[in-house]
Amino acid sequence: MGAYRMYCGRCTSLVGEQSRFCEQCGLDLSGRTAPRFTVKFGNVVIHQGLEPAQILGVFGDHLLVREIGVGGMGQVFETMHRVSGQRFALKLVRERLRLKGSRHLDNLVKEAQMQAQIVHPNVVRVFGLLEHQGQLGLLLELIRGESLDVLLDRGESARWHVKQAMVVAQQMAIGLDVVHHHGFIHADVKPANFMLGDDARYGRVLKVSDFGIARSLRSNINEKVANARTPGYSSPEQIRGESLTAVSDLYALGCVIYELMAGQPVFPYDDVNRCDNFHLTTAAPPIWDYKPDTPKPVGDLIHRLMAKEPRERPRSAREVYDELTRCTG
Repeated sequence: MGAYRMYCGRCTSLVGEQSRFCEQCGLDLSGRTAPRFTVKFGNVVIHQGLEPAQILGVFGDHLLVREIGVGGMGQVFETMHRVSGQRFALKLVRERLRLKGSRHLDNLVKEAQMQAQIVHPNVVRVFGLLEHQGQLGLLLELIRGESLDVLLDRGESARWHVKQAMVVAQQMAIGLDVVHHHGFIHADVKPANFMLGDDARYGRVLKVSDFGIARSLRSNINEKVANARTPGYSSPEQIRGESLTAVSDLYALGCVIYELMAGQPVFPYDDVNRCDNFHLTTAAPPIWDYKPDTPKPVGDLIHRLMAKEPRERPRSAREVYDELTRCTG
């Protein structure tokens, strides 16, 4: 979408940032006399309680009402559907694609359709791929909460009791198990891609998010995808540019759980080459150095997850979940 564009709150026509009135409908845009935003659809009028200044843009049937952040794909917005008033998150794809005869687009659409089949409380829901004036956007469930990296930056997890951390780790594992069961490798497991929020049905839950570089298990993940990774959470095989499997995600999961409990990453990642070399050649420092009350079975599991050889790791995320469940009693 690029820079923000301002739209009239009454007719949604594009207006200039310095405009006093909407040229199409005459609405006073000064903010002093502007009415609350009203959507008309046929003979139905829906009052959504938005002021004109709160509309950042329009994307098809969605009004962009707040920028959430910037992800690997591009800008992320909170949106409101014009008719239903339902809120979503919309990730804009940086790359503009020609919509006719685009093989890349076909693959993106099919992948979004496959991801939309995943409905689970520990996975952020994908609703589909949208297009507006040549721009693509991935429509997602809106999570009211924060990502684990924010929590880690505050040092909050280091103050948790072991059982608190294990409950969160269980939800990470079951979320990844669901993703893998549906034929996907996440390929970018890291604290920023786990959201801790409130769910109307399940209460406080952790959700696996951001499948920006996820690909189907039925397709070989190649060097191009391997290069689109996050240092500090990449498995040795991903660093080497080799084909990835579900247990590659488990290595990264071990790194995230370790950091959640220790309050610091397995290895410092301010220097990418040095960090990669550590992950390729050096065993992680014992978790007990940072969290002495970690039960031995839990610590052993964390270190097995971070084994350099994939065959030495747990076989599946479900196995990780089961072991964590036994450890927490």
